[in-house]
Amino acid sequence: MIISVHLAKTAGTSFGNLPEAHFGDRLLRDNADKPMHRPPHERLARAALDNLRFPFRGIDFKRIDCIHGHFLPAKYHVLGLIRHARFITWMRDPVERLVSHYHYVKRRIPDDKVYKIAQRIIDED
Repeated sequence: MIISVHLAKTAGTSFGNLPEAHFGDRLLRDNADKPMHRPPHERLARAALDNLRFPFRGIDFKRIDCIHGHFLPAKYHVLGLIRHARFITWMRDPVERLVSHYHYVKRRIPDDKVYKIAQRIIDED
């Protein structure tokens, strides 16, 4: 099993197409968490809880060979141990990633769901 953590602005969406082509219906996309939209203590608590209740999520993890998306790796720690998973992530030069993220935030239409640092970038231009 592969557990692929998508870091924002690191070509993870493009990379995510590769496991979809290879694994097909054995791929689970998990983008619901949006960890960067929450304070650190909240995202860690959520990942820890999800880690403990993974057997009760209503997903047949025996048929899943790859999980890809926006989540903290801790969310799948127990599953990773059980399935002997390899955790991977796609990295990018930190300065290029920061510039890309800045322009991404500037292009977005502000809404109530924008996390604090993004709202500050928009407000202060």
